[in-house]
Amino acid sequence: MTGAFPRSFAAACAALLLAQAAGCATAPVVPAPPRVLVFGGTGMIGGEIIRELRARGVPVTVFVRPSSNRTRLAPYGVEFVTGDVEDTASVEAAFGMRRFDVVVSAIARTDHDTPTRGVTIYATGNDRITAAARVAGVTQLIQVGTVGSGDSAALVPPAIYEF
Repeated sequence: MTGAFPRSFAAACAALLLAQAAGCATAPVVPAPPRVLVFGGTGMIGGEIIRELRARGVPVTVFVRPSSNRTRLAPYGVEFVTGDVEDTASVEAAFGMRRFDVVVSAIARTDHDTPTRGVTIYATGNDRITAAARVAGVTQLIQVGTVGSGDSAALVPPAIYEF
């Protein structure tokens, strides 16, 4: 599904990211694009955000699991780093490659074996991403997704939304 909603949402996220990186809230134009690390980039929302960022000339590094299908991202000329958000060392290693200005987390696991497993991966994965981003000196972390809404709202601890 690449209908109007995901594309317009991703475009808005990309424009907001660029505007905030430029230090303003209205003009999504920056002299030098921010360096962006995206978690969850092979998913629907993450993939659309990457598409929008690349359309604006922003260099993107995508954190992917070894088993992730990267075919959809091939046309965008992104760099890949392999790891798993369930593995702290691989998350930390991604931040050690280079300095990133912005981190986007659009992680959502749908291959879980219990109703709460995907939410647990989302929560602990974002905890690992947040901790590594802090240590690396990242000042902007954007988390997007639908985990924590609807039926899963009560399963996500409120602390996950703090940076």
